Amino acid sequence: GYEITGEFEMYQESFQEMGKALLLAVVLTYVLLAMLLESYIHPVTIMMTVPLGGVGVALALFLTGTSVNIFSMMAVIMLVGIVVNNAILILDYTQQLRLEGQTAVAALCTAAPTRLRPIIMTNLAIAIALVIAAGVGMVVMSLGIMRSLEATREAYYDRYRFADIFDPAKS
Repeated sequence: GYEITGEFEMYQESFQEMGKALLLAVVLTYVLLAMLLESYIHPVTIMMTVPLGGVGVALALFLTGTSVNIFSMMAVIMLVGIVVNNAILILDYTQQLRLEGQTAVAALCTAAPTRLRPIIMTNLAIAIALVIAAGVGMVVMSLGIMRSLEATREAYYDRYRFADIFDPAKS
């Protein structure tokens, strides 16, 4: 028999695939951090910041009135890398301060404000680049559509013009 499906089923399938991609991103990020840091504990510390990014995502979606869709899921997958990068910056500097003899709390209280500016600058640069890329992408896409329409118009023009020239009934 036949099965009638609609956009909702496609949406569910896409959402499931994005969930798998998010899980894969988190697992691969942990494995990579475990190999780079040669530790099982530090990657856990870094990965504990990912749910905090999820709180920010929920708040941002609520404040902007945006629904959870494919684009927001892709942004969440990208956010995993950004949040991990921020955590690495703070953890690395905290470890340096601990090696200099500071306690864990004192090192964190020093590292967080010190690394805040570089983190904000990096995230702002990423956000600006994404906005510019989205704008350029829209322009390129619209130019592609215009070129496609122009090519279609030219094809029809050429077809009918040559049809008129070679049609013996119109000569």
